[in-house]
Amino acid sequence: MKRSSRLLLLVPLLAMVALGACGGSDGDDAAGEAAGDDGRRGTDSAFAALMVPHHAHALEMAELAVTKATRAETRDLAQRIIDTQQREITTLEGFLDTFGAEPAMPPAPAMELMEGQIEQLATATGAGFDRAFLKAMSDHHLSAIQMAEMEIGGGTFPAAVELAEEIGDTQEKEIAEMLGIMAFLG
Repeated sequence: MKRSSRLLLLVPLLAMVALGACGGSDGDDAAGEAAGDDGRRGTDSAFAALMVPHHAHALEMAELAVTKATRAETRDLAQRIIDTQQREITTLEGFLDTFGAEPAMPPAPAMELMEGQIEQLATATGAGFDRAFLKAMSDHHLSAIQMAEMEIGGGTFPAAVELAEEIGDTQEKEIAEMLGIMAFLG
């Protein structure tokens, strides 16, 4: 199975892990009660808890691209990803504070996959780096879109659902841009 396919298959696993770690829907959740939800913040909390480390991984990849990419379009895209996802991480961390939760630690297979992507990008050079970055980031964006769709479908905290919609829209546009650059690179 290709590496990107394994990453996409890990998203539901990550969600289950985070839902278990973030608590369910028992009415004793003070953060949920404070948010006016009687403690039902499992999906919202899981979304924020998973998206923070997911975005942190994207930042690592994008920071490499800002300095290593050969195409100005790739460097510009990478900088926009950094700017957008740093803002989103700040918002997500605010949600976690509201929910009384922490970012989730991805399972070992996901961590190994992410570390492998960083190692591959760190050693790639020239146009090969651009292609590797654009492919890895487009796959990464697809998994973020899946996570956002889970929040949109099951979240109850309006600000988190709104952020998930923004993440999905932004990353779909960025994927289209990445595909365009990859087509140019051949």
